[in-house]
Amino acid sequence: MGALNSENRDWFLENGVGSILTMNNNSSEKVLDFGEKGFRRYWVDATVNDIIDRPWKADGIKIDNCSTYRMPRKKSLDQDKAVKYPDAPSWDTALNGFVATVSREIRKHNQLVMVNRTGAGTTSGEKAWMELDSRDDAPDIVMDEGVFAVSWGKGSVFFYPAEIWLRQIEIPKKIRNSSVAYLSHTDLKPGETGNDSNGNPVSFNQIFLYSLGSYLLSKSDDPPTLFSFDFNRKEGDYKRNSWLDVYGELDLGRALGNVVKVTGRGADVYAREFEKGYVYVNPTYHQAEDIVLPEKPVSVMNIGISGVLGVGATLSEPTFSIPSHHAFFLKKRMISN
Repeated sequence: MGALNSENRDWFLENGVGSILTMNNNSSEKVLDFGEKGFRRYWVDATVNDIIDRPWKADGIKIDNCSTYRMPRKKSLDQDKAVKYPDAPSWDTALNGFVATVSREIRKHNQLVMVNRTGAGTTSGEKAWMELDSRDDAPDIVMDEGVFAVSWGKGSVFFYPAEIWLRQIEIPKKIRNSSVAYLSHTDLKPGETGNDSNGNPVSFNQIFLYSLGSYLLSKSDDPPTLFSFDFNRKEGDYKRNSWLDVYGELDLGRALGNVVKVTGRGADVYAREFEKGYVYVNPTYHQAEDIVLPEKPVSVMNIGISGVLGVGATLSEPTFSIPSHHAFFLKKRMISN
């Protein structure tokens, strides 16, 4: 099919000043036209040849940068816009077509397909996720590599606004034909403290438990959801084993219902009941006070990355408080006859 750079110039997207569109102003990362049928075929053939038709191969392929539409940092920057796909409807329609096409073709070779979509918490992003899910050739796994709490921006962590956080919580229940994979992250490493993007003090454990608690609110069993947490990203992304021992030890059982909003003084929080306990998350910048405890006797679980470190005494007061951007894990206590 020829060389990309010299023989298929029309496969590259142009920006508003007539240059090839690049990713994040990096001149070495040029954006190809994912809506172009010739390029889609080129991508499939090259992937099969380079990765799948080999003596050794994995059981699936992850495709990065299948991102939903993101508004340029400044609307006036024509160099950040694709002339052919200048807005969310045109960009996401073409990109969903690319994802569906390559998912169908790659699965013919007995490979799972995972795509990094991003944008689950935005209005246009959620619409794009839903449109892709309605297609016959939805991928096996759709991923958002930045939810709940992320290392992007100022400080050690950025917490998404509550309305975006809530969309991230809700979208796995709306996706029926793919598993949803979520990733949260921070610049901190275990044991470190820092500040969030607003200058408020945070700790590694707070960020991790907030992200894990948020995931548990969103968790689905059919199709199953996935969660990962990356840390110490100031020294590089994805450079460590993301497995943490608490994943194998924390057992709350199956969810007994959906997420519910619990009204508190100062802020509302969100909670979900499981067979063996409850998870509460405060996604706001305000402390939530006078949160009413469940009727069943419960105690606070002490959780760290090394596992469940213990369970405290039964809570005796009828209400409790949850600080900003914290998650609480409560263990149901069995009452003997």
